[in-house]
Amino acid sequence: MARLSYVDPADMSDDLCAQLQRLPINLTRMLLHAPRTASGFLDMAIGFRQGVLDPRLRETVILRVATDQDSLYQRMQHLAAADLAGLSGDEVDAITRGDLTRLDPRLAVAVRVVDECVSRVRVSDPTFDDARKVFSPSELVEMTLLIGFYMMTARFLATFGIDLDAVPVDWRRADRQEAVPCELPCEYVARLMTESAD
Repeated sequence: MARLSYVDPADMSDDLCAQLQRLPINLTRMLLHAPRTASGFLDMAIGFRQGVLDPRLRETVILRVATDQDSLYQRMQHLAAADLAGLSGDEVDAITRGDLTRLDPRLAVAVRVVDECVSRVRVSDPTFDDARKVFSPSELVEMTLLIGFYMMTARFLATFGIDLDAVPVDWRRADRQEAVPCELPCEYVARLMTESAD
């Protein structure tokens, strides 16, 4: 159960409603207590989905951070994204178990980078050297930022006790930035949130 009340869509200004419409989940409803920060957070989250990492690599990193941080919320939200990205059930199982032998070499190195970044802060020289062999500088930079972003998000989710959503994000719509059509009033978003809680 959440440790603070969520911002109620029925009481939101048009600006807050527009932010919720970008990603209408409980995480956003809690973030909206700090609207300017929420806007930047959502920009970054969506930016990663449009970044240089291929979807399989991006979702591998996110699922491994979720595992390392024991974040059920992140795992629940990103299992559908992993499927959409083309990760098989066996690959998802290997990612969450840390079974590198069942992953292709790039994904295996990515799991090592995540594990060391999470547990040691600084990735070891041998792992970094292996990563440089299979990832471009742009991929390494974005991967490291993605790890940090999802570590931060895991701490936010845990600190505030964010409740699991009834259903995961519709990532196809989110990728098109159509989580909820912007022309719809905030009352519609409030109804969607109520229906997902039922």
